[in-house]
Amino acid sequence: PGNDQLTLEVQGIGGQVYAIPYEDISLVVSESDPISFTSIRKEELLNYLLLHQSAIEKIMQNYSVIPLKFGTFLEEDRDIQKIMEKGYLPFKESLDSLNGKIELNLVALWANLNEVLKEIGELPEIQQLKEAIVQRPLSERVQGGIELGKMVKGLLDKKRDETAAEISSVLKDKAYAFCQQAVLNDGMICNIAFLIDKEKKEEFEKELEELDKKYGGKINFKLVGPLPPYSFATFEIKKITPDAIFYAKAVLGI
Repeated sequence: PGNDQLTLEVQGIGGQVYAIPYEDISLVVSESDPISFTSIRKEELLNYLLLHQSAIEKIMQNYSVIPLKFGTFLEEDRDIQKIMEKGYLPFKESLDSLNGKIELNLVALWANLNEVLKEIGELPEIQQLKEAIVQRPLSERVQGGIELGKMVKGLLDKKRDETAAEISSVLKDKAYAFCQQAVLNDGMICNIAFLIDKEKKEEFEKELEELDKKYGGKINFKLVGPLPPYSFATFEIKKITPDAIFYAKAVLGI
């Protein structure tokens, strides 16, 4: 937000960043040659990502920020003016609705997955299936092992879902919104993005500390933030080429 022609003491991918105003909002950019992020080495890509993220976080200290998708390049000043004109309303609405808010990403993991699996293995239904498998002919025991594995996985998933629901039910009351992200492996319980008032960050962290005490070291919590609201408002700008328009016409038969 704001229409001042600012040069910020922040380094972006192309050097120092500055603001290009339109109406009462501004686009923050840096000058850079286009970079093919899909073809560079992973280490180089990570350095660019860190630089990009660091710049946004520094700007966030004084301003509300709506992130554009990483890797957005605009070739001409007139492109910027067109984008700001056409995107003004959604940009402005997002800035107004997210003013003073930050994103916190919470990941919860089992501190000892083997211990959790051991507890599941001692459940009556697992013990009963184990005993039943032992009674089967040798040729059927492999299939029994598969059934046992599926039952353990199902019970582990159920325990994960119940625990994730407990965690989110406590913390969601401290947030304006929350968004469940993908769970990447069996050791992960939940991966949740919370949108909160930046003034309530300490209050949120205290609530998380109470949860940590409740679970008595059985769960490891990792909280990342403050972040710009990637999970709640990220804009993507695409420049449509003549070839893309021609292809679309051909597909649509127009």
